[in-house]
Amino acid sequence: MKILKSLLLVSLLFTISQARGKRRDFSAIIDEAHQGIAAVVVPGEGGIGITVGTAFFVSDEYLITAAHVVRGQRVTGLYVPAFEGGTTRIIGSYAMAYETVEISDEYDVALLRIVGKARRAVKPFILAIGTLHPGREVAVTGFGSLADFPLTFTGFVASQGSMHFGAGLRQAQRRPTFGEKSSVFVIDRPIPAGFSGSPVYLRDTGVVYGIAAEIRPDLNSNTPAMSLAHPLVKAKEFLDKHKIAYRIVAPEDAFVNP
Repeated sequence: MKILKSLLLVSLLFTISQARGKRRDFSAIIDEAHQGIAAVVVPGEGGIGITVGTAFFVSDEYLITAAHVVRGQRVTGLYVPAFEGGTTRIIGSYAMAYETVEISDEYDVALLRIVGKARRAVKPFILAIGTLHPGREVAVTGFGSLADFPLTFTGFVASQGSMHFGAGLRQAQRRPTFGEKSSVFVIDRPIPAGFSGSPVYLRDTGVVYGIAAEIRPDLNSNTPAMSLAHPLVKAKEFLDKHKIAYRIVAPEDAFVNP
């Protein structure tokens, strides 16, 4: 009887682990991330495009990004990495036209749809709707402002919070807000310029929990010190509303601050 109970427990733990995403090699996760992101580009001086943010695929046709990345911008298009045939080596990029399907400034999220057919297969990210506990190691993959190729950095979740709790104070100070009703994860290092809208995913599984949103300064030196990321609650609402098929797994913790 004890052996049977032990086997049932092992089976249950394995099922939960599978549901939340399996631990995987980090280099393989990054290779897949490169196939699932796009730079949001605006025209710059001398015809050189400038990346103002990053979007990530949640299906073969739809992407998620931060609302402030596409709101009011003269966006020329989405640029995705091009690969040498049959490899993960990046040899350039190509542009795709897109349209904004829905946008929420309060939660700083936008749903985009590519117009036309992509010239290569993409790898949509797997999503989890929930909270990341402090101490969890995460990775963020995106495009720097003038980078021709995607970059990845890692960090740790430092705390959880809610923009909603401080919205009144920020309005009184007339400070700009990025998702004043959204919960946030605080990451213990600043994201580079151009990373707004990037997927924030667990380093050991590649499962996305959040959308990179903004940089916050150190309170003493006023230098960039940390980043904020919004969870995917509103993004899921958009996806469900428009009946978009996407991949989702059980989160480590389903609780999200209001």
